[in-house]
Amino acid sequence: SKILSLILVFTLCFSFLGCKKGSAIDLFYFGTNIHVETYNTNISSSTEDKIKNLFLTLENEFDVNKNDSLTYNFNSANDKESFVLSNYAKDIFEKVNFAHSFTDGYFNPTVYPLVKLYGFAPYKYTLTYTPPTLNEINKNLSFVDFNAFTIENGNLVKNTNFVKLDLGGIVKGYSVDKIAKILIDDGHTDGYISVGGSSLNLLSVNDLLIRHPRKTVGNGIIKVKLNNQKNLSVSTSGDYEKYYTDELGNKYCHIINPKTGLPATTNVSSVTLLGIDGAISDALTTAGCLMEFDENNITNNQLYNYLKKIQIEYPDCYIFAIYSGERKIILTNKNQGENFTLIDTEYTVYKI
Repeated sequence: SKILSLILVFTLCFSFLGCKKGSAIDLFYFGTNIHVETYNTNISSSTEDKIKNLFLTLENEFDVNKNDSLTYNFNSANDKESFVLSNYAKDIFEKVNFAHSFTDGYFNPTVYPLVKLYGFAPYKYTLTYTPPTLNEINKNLSFVDFNAFTIENGNLVKNTNFVKLDLGGIVKGYSVDKIAKILIDDGHTDGYISVGGSSLNLLSVNDLLIRHPRKTVGNGIIKVKLNNQKNLSVSTSGDYEKYYTDELGNKYCHIINPKTGLPATTNVSSVTLLGIDGAISDALTTAGCLMEFDENNITNNQLYNYLKKIQIEYPDCYIFAIYSGERKIILTNKNQGENFTLIDTEYTVYKI
């Protein structure tokens, strides 16, 4: 029996019980830790080279902080400049456009100036934190404009000087699916890929333990039964891993609302999607944490309607949205007992 334990969103502990260990690779790209592990068969040197080359290629093209990357050069450019897109970039921007439309603009890579303003680009934890002023927020909010760039004849065109992009979140999900294909093509059937802990691909797993967003590391809230599904992408976004706290105790999480310029305050503590394209699920889970939820009108609110929309678009996926307000609620499209086990009974499960 292979059991994978997802004990927190950005730092993961995995255990495949009853499997002979193969080999593992630990890497560092996109400013985050990457773990690739297989079971029963070792990763060959040629496969390892393919994995490293893919990560290096994607980092060189999309790391916003890396000189001469596509996004770095785009962000530094003047208006009307254009950049030839690679096949990877064309693919990623198709997913970006879809995700922006599907989420009604809650996924928006031009939110980067605000992410940087709040101190999350890059994120450096500090005990003392001074939040930006309202004037600073409003100024940078005016830079958020999805129409300020376009794709024309295979080129990325910058339409205004102020627009800046960060595709890091969606590229991580994109990379796990590409690495999974490399492993599968080279004969691996068991194992997983973790990029930053929030973007994963599971080659073959029976069960998944989702971390509790409001309790200490190691506590699960849901045990998902996957029945040895193959090549399964997983993405989790939450408000509990990257955040700052000011001297008054106010919390500022890393998920910034591109419509208001403010960090998420919805009490949607985490959203997990399984079985959707990795890049798309990264974008959709992030947007989910920004959706408003009415704990007194569970089936008629922004979050519920959004999750229902995901279910219709991806009928075979797994959805778990955890709300930790005055009431403790889990919204899911799966059946308790049949598809998952609820570990924390303080939470009440509602079927989408």
